[in-house]
Amino acid sequence: MDIRNLGYVGVEGPDPSGWIPFATEVCGLMPSPLVPGQDPSATASNDGTANTSKDGTLFFKMDDRQWRLSVHPAEQPGLRYLGFEIPSPAAFETALVELGEHGIDVTSGTPEECVARGVRRMAHVSDPAGNRIEFFFSATSDAPFQSALGIPSFLTGSLGMGHVGMLVPDLEAGLHFYLDVLGFEETDYFEIGPGMAMHFLRCNARHHTLAIGRVGDFKALHHILLEVQDVDQVGQLHDRATAASIPISTQIGRHANDLMFSFYMNSPFGFDIEIGCEGRLIGEDWVPQKLIRPDIWGHAGLTAETGGGD
Repeated sequence: MDIRNLGYVGVEGPDPSGWIPFATEVCGLMPSPLVPGQDPSATASNDGTANTSKDGTLFFKMDDRQWRLSVHPAEQPGLRYLGFEIPSPAAFETALVELGEHGIDVTSGTPEECVARGVRRMAHVSDPAGNRIEFFFSATSDAPFQSALGIPSFLTGSLGMGHVGMLVPDLEAGLHFYLDVLGFEETDYFEIGPGMAMHFLRCNARHHTLAIGRVGDFKALHHILLEVQDVDQVGQLHDRATAASIPISTQIGRHANDLMFSFYMNSPFGFDIEIGCEGRLIGEDWVPQKLIRPDIWGHAGLTAETGGGD
């Protein structure tokens, strides 16, 4: 399957409005001037409310795409969906055939769902842990990215919007799905204990687009990485988080596998947002390897029990 990158992420939880100051004033994301499907001639305000859909969903930009992160209202916090980008209509049709050959139930996105995602076509499946996984092609681009904090850009493009760390109850089933069915490649992994490990999977040059692991019999969204351009931006964002009294769950450090200089902070829904820079890019000659230590230095607070490693 020709998955090129992680195109978008949808999360959910109570009171999405708490994400407006967190995403814009701390992270430096831009509220989408127009929500997917909104009339382009509509006048968009700059008060953080114009990116709210009829059901209360918020949309945030990281680049010229209409949106990269959506925040949906729900009773419980967690991951709502991951959207993986397919490069063309032909590759999209091939992906649907391949999923069927693996015995995966595929549901085509309705016209309304495609409009809501801002894509030409979309289909979705469930991974073994029950997470909704979407495939799409031809996303919408609109206004240039303009952060209120002056952040010039996030590292996206062909690398996608970042990476996601997930915990699953059945690691073997999860790895089979993402490696053998979806065609991700393993970059490296480390063992935490009996039946527990973290595996780092890639679909482009980014060291990993997905970190999937098991630390117990439960599933959870552990973190989403947003990659900025340099160390100063990481430090400045750390200062803003501290000034806003946002809990820093993992202090600044550098990972041993993807070399990311980063820290982790709690999002309004409880899972972490990792802010980092200088992530490693992987070439075609890379050979998967086992890790012994997760970090070169720092990252105090990131432990095996919390899904540590990246």
